[in-house]
Amino acid sequence: MIFLCIGCSGEDQPGGKADMNEGEVKEVGIQLLSRAEAPGMDDLEPGEAKAIVTDDSFFTPGSILYISQMGSDNNSNPNFSNPDENASPYMYQYEFYENEAADWDEGYNFEAVTGRKSIDWRAVKNLGSVGTAFSFFAMYFPESESPIFYVNSDQTGAGDKPYDQTRFKQSDILGANHATDALFTRMNFRLFHLMTYLKVTLYVPVYKETVVGDNMSYSGFEPGALTGAYLLGGSTQFNIEWRANRSPDTEAPLVQSGTTSTPIKMYMHQQEEDDQSITINVGDYYQDSEDPTDEVAAYNFSVLFPQPSANANVQLCFPITSKDGNVKYYYFYTNNVITSTGKLNLVQGTLQQLYLYLPRKVNETILVGAKILPWGTSSSDMTVYEEE
Repeated sequence: MIFLCIGCSGEDQPGGKADMNEGEVKEVGIQLLSRAEAPGMDDLEPGEAKAIVTDDSFFTPGSILYISQMGSDNNSNPNFSNPDENASPYMYQYEFYENEAADWDEGYNFEAVTGRKSIDWRAVKNLGSVGTAFSFFAMYFPESESPIFYVNSDQTGAGDKPYDQTRFKQSDILGANHATDALFTRMNFRLFHLMTYLKVTLYVPVYKETVVGDNMSYSGFEPGALTGAYLLGGSTQFNIEWRANRSPDTEAPLVQSGTTSTPIKMYMHQQEEDDQSITINVGDYYQDSEDPTDEVAAYNFSVLFPQPSANANVQLCFPITSKDGNVKYYYFYTNNVITSTGKLNLVQGTLQQLYLYLPRKVNETILVGAKILPWGTSSSDMTVYEEE
């Protein structure tokens, strides 16, 4: 989650109001914070937001923030595709000054883009308020030169750069909503990740000439047998419910996933040397194993996608090439995971991590653990079980 402070130019007057003739917003300040609430985050009290170490690589000089007002007319939703330079969306770009202290604590400085009209409270007033408040939305699209309201169906690196994160980061879309009943005052935004971030670690048995026990279905796989993974049952399209009843500054704008199911190729992390041979305690979670330990290779994948509906049948597919050259497909169904509060919910704005294992005896994936993590902060465990 990211905290924005937008200040009007000119000196503030008593009561926090700026001079009527100096009503343009020239600068925007952004501060990174952890999300206040998310399922499984037991270390945060309701409504609490904890500051985290800012990551200067998240914004680069020239990164663009888009801001648009929602009008009182039901047809006047925020417009982030308007080519008119004198209208919404208003554009602010990140400026990095290494030796210049910010006016806010650990903040980032965004300035109105040269040649683009900055927000003017007088124009805001003319567009009108929604109820008793003037409503705004702010959007940030990492790695994108213009607003995009979809995620990439292929989030791997392009061409000969399989580990390039550009297409993955393009799918990380952030948004904020804010409402104020006072003109010519400072506005505060909290910018949230709008997508669901699912990270998967798959433990694949290393190939052995002989294995312990009878009825083994395979002897494992050689290095490089797994070259990709897919998320099935999700969607690349989404809509933002601009007029949904959400609490300004404390909740993310509500995302409605598209109805068309689209396979999404997950980003595959580069395998480290330490991942190529790991000994795990199979008996801790797979009772049918005759050997309490197994040598496995770890493969890590990430994917960003809109929060699916509650009854969506989201699956993970892993095509793996066996030693004889045949491709086998292994599936994991997220609906088969239950928590202490019910089935696993792939909630927008959260990082959820699954740890899976391919046992040598059966042609299926076994859940070995799961976490729900706040983006960019320390992890928080939750209790997750495989449904019998």
